[in-house]
Amino acid sequence: MSLSQIISRRSFERKQPVREATKVFIFSEGKRREYDYFNYFVELDSRINVIVNQLEGEEDNSPTGLYQMACDSLCGEEPEYEVLEGDQIWIVCDTDTWGDKIVEVRTALKNKKDWYMAQSNLCFEVWLYYHFLSDFPDMERAEQIGWKQYVNEVIPGGFNSTKHPSLLPKATANAKLHFRADVSGCSMPGSTEVYLLGEVLLSYIGESLPGE
Repeated sequence: MSLSQIISRRSFERKQPVREATKVFIFSEGKRREYDYFNYFVELDSRINVIVNQLEGEEDNSPTGLYQMACDSLCGEEPEYEVLEGDQIWIVCDTDTWGDKIVEVRTALKNKKDWYMAQSNLCFEVWLYYHFLSDFPDMERAEQIGWKQYVNEVIPGGFNSTKHPSLLPKATANAKLHFRADVSGCSMPGSTEVYLLGEVLLSYIGESLPGE
């Protein structure tokens, strides 16, 4: 497994991260959608170094699998990166049918400083939805046709990871407004914790985002 930072071409200038930049490591279960989305924020501001893990082959993309990847990559005998005070590690996962694996990782993260989970219920498309709409999702419609199709239905032309992540401020505000958690701390249907990661990113790159 390798952690890579692939820089997508932008119509605006990017700034190389400085050595002292805060590192934010993101381990997400999607092999394409989530990776493309978070890769948008790589090298947007010199104060933050966003490092996005890209899944390879048949790697275990369950919450426990992602957690183990992070541990192996950052805390193993030969870590790929040096994790310093203030750096953050994020496990970004869907709810799907992971069940107890989500609770297991949440429990493990309680004993790790600056390690966090961002769970979307039911899937990452819930987060994408809030980039455009401030109303709570039509859950009946989303369940009827599936979240991926529902997002394509409500977002003209579908979500485009080469430009729409610039709507991060709107997505963060909308998702935070509608966030609900159950007694175990897990996201309720139609909710997503990715807004927490969004707040972290915005604290560094908010001024570097292009206007709408």
